[in-house]
Amino acid sequence: SDLLIASDPILPLFAGVSGKPLGFGRVENFSSMEPFPIDDKPRQFRREFRDVPCTCCFALLLVAMAAMTYWAVVEEQADIDRLTHAVDYDGRICGKSEGVADKRYLYVCGRSEGGLDGQYPKELDFKSKTCVSACPTDNKTTIECISRPLVYPRERDCATQGCVVEGVQIKKSVQWEITQSVSHQTSYPTELYRGEMCVPLWDAPNGLRDSLITGPHSTSSQMAEAFGSIRNALPVLGIVFLIATLLSITTLALMSYYAGLVILISLGLTGLLLGFVGIFFTIGIFFSPFDEEGGYYQWNPVYRSVYGESARALTFFIGLLLIGICALMFRAAKLAVDLNRIDEAVGMIHAAMEFIFPYGSKPLFFLFTVPFGSAAILCVALGALIYCFMLVISAGAVESRSIWINSEHYPSLQKSLTKPLDGGTWDFAIIVFGMGMIWIAELFVGISQFIVSYCVSRWFFVDIIKDANPDKRSMPLQQAAKGLGTKVENVRVHGVDAVMGGRRTGYIEDDSIRGGGKVLVVPIGMKMPDGRDVLNEVAWIETKPHDDCVWVSKGLYYAIGPHLGSLIFLTWPVFLTRPLRMLGEILKFLLTPAGNVVERKPYDEDDDKTFKGLMTALGGLISSYINHHFGGWSRDAYLDIILTGRPARAAARDVQEFILKSGGVVAFMHGMTRIYEIIAVFFVTSISSIIGFWIMTSFDTFRDPDGALYIEDPMAMTFLSVLVSLLVSFNWMSLFNNTSDSLLYVFSWTRKLQASDPECKIVAPLCHERCKELGKPQYCPSALLSILGQELEQAPAEAFKASTQSQMTRFNHAQKQLAGSAYAYMTQGKGTSLFGDGERESLLKRTSMPNSSR
Repeated sequence: SDLLIASDPILPLFAGVSGKPLGFGRVENFSSMEPFPIDDKPRQFRREFRDVPCTCCFALLLVAMAAMTYWAVVEEQADIDRLTHAVDYDGRICGKSEGVADKRYLYVCGRSEGGLDGQYPKELDFKSKTCVSACPTDNKTTIECISRPLVYPRERDCATQGCVVEGVQIKKSVQWEITQSVSHQTSYPTELYRGEMCVPLWDAPNGLRDSLITGPHSTSSQMAEAFGSIRNALPVLGIVFLIATLLSITTLALMSYYAGLVILISLGLTGLLLGFVGIFFTIGIFFSPFDEEGGYYQWNPVYRSVYGESARALTFFIGLLLIGICALMFRAAKLAVDLNRIDEAVGMIHAAMEFIFPYGSKPLFFLFTVPFGSAAILCVALGALIYCFMLVISAGAVESRSIWINSEHYPSLQKSLTKPLDGGTWDFAIIVFGMGMIWIAELFVGISQFIVSYCVSRWFFVDIIKDANPDKRSMPLQQAAKGLGTKVENVRVHGVDAVMGGRRTGYIEDDSIRGGGKVLVVPIGMKMPDGRDVLNEVAWIETKPHDDCVWVSKGLYYAIGPHLGSLIFLTWPVFLTRPLRMLGEILKFLLTPAGNVVERKPYDEDDDKTFKGLMTALGGLISSYINHHFGGWSRDAYLDIILTGRPARAAARDVQEFILKSGGVVAFMHGMTRIYEIIAVFFVTSISSIIGFWIMTSFDTFRDPDGALYIEDPMAMTFLSVLVSLLVSFNWMSLFNNTSDSLLYVFSWTRKLQASDPECKIVAPLCHERCKELGKPQYCPSALLSILGQELEQAPAEAFKASTQSQMTRFNHAQKQLAGSAYAYMTQGKGTSLFGDGERESLLKRTSMPNSSR
């Protein structure tokens, strides 16, 4: 009667190397079953495919994207070289097409009817473009230029020439003759600009140089520079990927030992780096953007990518933005320095690290397939999508359609690219293609996070195994035996004193094995004749076995199988609300007082009467609003789908309310590590991107216009390096945040099941002592219990029940808090200044008119 029927019995659960049962169901049979999905009714949901309409839309979009790519290549002669190289008046690609393969550079001819101004034409004809092998430096070279179509009227005297058309005598006739020719034009002095086109020298009159660089040709030129740089920058992007991966692994590994220190160092280094780069960009306002040989110009990617005064303004505002982020980093570091604040998250990070880096085993399969594999697959997929996107936007036939008469086009000597369909429809299709790229990339991220959540959920219910310490003594005991650590004299241990006088020497150590934080180690044992203790040499290490291959495989199966529709449905809401949720978490971190007590209690009803309290209440309202309305559209919904099997809409609607109603440590700690994930992502992204930028601007292979791997647009490639670093670091750094939030959610979900199962027939107790009493295996991670121990002191039903005075939602409370603080600030008259605590005049103080003689 206590057997829980698995929703998918053909996919068995492997309990690990111990072969022992897990925490659910009948002990002797549960090792071959999956503990979820199940609801708290208790009621069973089968894992089945949902959100079929959304999945059909996604499938149709994939088909449309594939069809567009095929059509562009097969029917429309798509050629990426059109995006990366200049094109002349005949539609030929400079340096690529037949006849101009040895002519790499673009030259724009002068308008023939405009005349000359010294050595230069008065105007440039941007439709008369030709390929040249070298930029002319004087007026001694002749260049092939095409003229614009000219129309000449030809009047005929029908009285003498006889004009008869279809038997009708024409009295007088005028014929219009259209003439276009390719002629040789004398060159003007130019120089090579960014390895692509020939531009007039600085002394050219009439703003010819600026008109060419920033004129009608600038848009296509900038696109060519950006897309053309991608292929040349692939080695740099590969190096950035490897550096970001190594930095992420190193950061995670160090956090498993020194989480607090690593967080502080990451904050400090990231703040310093962003501050330095911000100052570097800000001072660009004092340097000339036209000094192309100057050192600052060579090192500033904005100056090398944007022309003229626009570059000076852009670099200044980018610098201010980076300095602002730096200030926020140091503000966060100031808050994190408080030991109470940082300890709030270190405990959960340590509990997460027990899953990521388990003691006694190396989860190489999990780390290689999930974070590393996801980052690699995502980067490769994005690269392939960008390549297909480039094919699509380069599609079109090179045709001669420059002469139009009566809405009909006629051939001319000038050829250009004609977009497929009617042009506008193809532009709309390109926008849809771009949205599909975002959808696919976000789906990859969602699948990765789903797999991590599934693996954590499975690991949570794996039985704890007690293994003998191979060193026979625990590390703290070994350290104490050597006299290491902070020495504490005159320690008395009640009931086991064996030393004369009953006083001992203890040592404060870090429990590096069991993860209990600081421990006081007092060696005790049997009394020897000389009064010394014999140290106990038997110590146990608690482990939870991993079955990464099975868990990752089943998580992937569920992600791309029964729950694929749910993940597809959640993709856009998660993507669109992510910036808002990040803002809410940052506000929550910056506004939560350091050292806030983690306990279940009613909201504080006292109103802060200072201006600072008013601003804090306003920030709290914004954060609570974001959390209240958008908090469910996150990876927490994946956990609810895994554990209960509910549809995506129901999971996203109820998951945030479930966390808030959990109350206590769960509600407080959930999401607490997200800010540290953001910090770690900033840290890895900043360092790896700066290294990538340094490589692009320091080595002649990438900065020399004559080099084979010349990067024309270093700013665009710097942003692409940031994107690659961001994707890699996010896949790695989200591990500890996703794991810690998953552990808290599974704990709360299990406790909720306990409330409806007092006899523990469906779910084994979370408390280890209770498991011993019932003869059931222990499974709840010890590191998690050390944080949530107070939650287990109450009965599950009482622990789950919220306080009577705390029934309002966090958002409603934030509204009340803001209104109360605003009213108190305006009427109570507290504070000598905006942030003071003394007396000041009330802003809404009621005053009476003085007595008047009238």
